[in-house]
Amino acid sequence: MSSAPQTLFSHPNRLRHMGLLWDSLRLQKELPQVDKWLSDKFKSMKQYGSTDRKLISDGMFLVFRYGVWILEQYLGRDLERRVAEPSEIWESLRSFDSASIFPKLIERMAAVENNDRNLRQTLIFEGIHPWYQTFLEARAQKSNWDLEGWIQSQNVRPPLWLRINHLDQKKAILQNLKSDGFEVEDLGSALKVSGNKGIYSNLSYQNGLLEVQDYASQSIGDTLLAKPGEIIWDACAGGGGKTMQIASALGGKGAVLASDIRSWKLEEVKRRAKKAKFHNVRTMAWDSRKAPELPREALTRGGFDRILVDAPCSSSGTWRRNPDTKFRLNQDELKSLTDLQFNILSEASKALRPSGTLVYGTCSFFVEENEAIIERFLAENGQFKLCQMQMLGAPKDNADSMFVAALIKG
Repeated sequence: MSSAPQTLFSHPNRLRHMGLLWDSLRLQKELPQVDKWLSDKFKSMKQYGSTDRKLISDGMFLVFRYGVWILEQYLGRDLERRVAEPSEIWESLRSFDSASIFPKLIERMAAVENNDRNLRQTLIFEGIHPWYQTFLEARAQKSNWDLEGWIQSQNVRPPLWLRINHLDQKKAILQNLKSDGFEVEDLGSALKVSGNKGIYSNLSYQNGLLEVQDYASQSIGDTLLAKPGEIIWDACAGGGGKTMQIASALGGKGAVLASDIRSWKLEEVKRRAKKAKFHNVRTMAWDSRKAPELPREALTRGGFDRILVDAPCSSSGTWRRNPDTKFRLNQDELKSLTDLQFNILSEASKALRPSGTLVYGTCSFFVEENEAIIERFLAENGQFKLCQMQMLGAPKDNADSMFVAALIKG
C-alpha cells in the first residue's frame, strides 16, 4: 500500500474517478461493507482495468484508514463532542464531498511521524477514534502489547495468507504457485504469498487445494487439535474457512458439522466443501437460542468430540483489511455482542461429550469479548477447565489480531 497513494494522487484521472466513487458512496445513509460495495461498482464500470481497480480501491480505503484524522482537522476540539462513538463517524464524514476530503487525505499522507504525540493524538493520527483508547490500554496491559507499534501497523495491510487443504499435494501446490510468479514463505499448512498476479486465477486455488485464510485464523483452527475419526461441530461456521480446516485435519475419517443462522452461508460451506473434495462436511441451521439436537454420530458418543465457537464479534482485529469496521461500534452494540457471545458459548457447550474440547475464538482485541467471556463461563460451568487462552496474530505475527481459548469438559 505504501506506493499506492503516490501513484494514485499523481494520476489525475484515477483521482477523479476516486472522487466520483466517494461522492456516490457518501449518498449511502448507512455505511455499506465497503469492499463489497466497491466490487459491485466496478462490475458496472468496465473502463477500469485491474491496476486501476486496485489503486482506486486502495485510495478509497485510505479515507477509512484516516477518516478520524480528517474529521479532527475540521472539527478540532469538538471531535469527541460531535462524534462521541465510532458508529457516529460515518454520518459526519459523509457530509464532506471529495473536494473537501481528498486535499486533507493528501496532506495526511505527506505528514511525518512525531514521537511527541500522546496516545490520544497517536490514535487520531492513525485514524482511530479516541473512544477505543480505554479498550486498547486494557488489551496492552493484559497481553503486554507494544501498543503504539500495534496502532501504527493498522494502516499497513497484512500479507495474503493461504492454507493447504490437502497436504499430500503440497509439493505440486508450491511448484504451481512459484510458476505463477508468487513468492512463498512456507509455514507448514500455512503459506504467506506475494506476487503481482491475483490468487483466484491460480490453478491450485481453482481446484480447491488452497484456501485464503489469515494466519491468526488458522491458529484458532489449529488450537482445536482435530484428529481423524472425530465428530466435530463448527458452531458459527460463516463461510466455512475453519470448517474446511477441520475437514482437512480429519483426513476423510470422521465428520465436521457446520452450522450458522444464515442459510446462504451454509450454501457457501457446501460449495467450498465440494470444490475441496471434502465429503465429510455436513451443514445445519442453528440460531443459538438453545443447544442443538445431536446428530446420530455425536449422540452415540455422548456429544461432539470437539466444538469450535468462532463467535460473532466487533471484528476489531481486522481493521488492517477492513478499516471501515472501525466506524461501526458503540457501547450498546458491544453490550449486545458480549451477551450474544456468552449465550452462544453456553448453549454450544451443552453438546460436548465428557473430556471433549471446547474452543472459543474471536477476531477482536476487546477484553470484554474475550477473557471476560471465558472467565464468566468458567465461573458458571464448574465442569470445564481452561487449557490455554491467548491473543494471536498482530503485533507478534504479520496477520490479523485474534483471540482463542481452549477448554476441557471434565
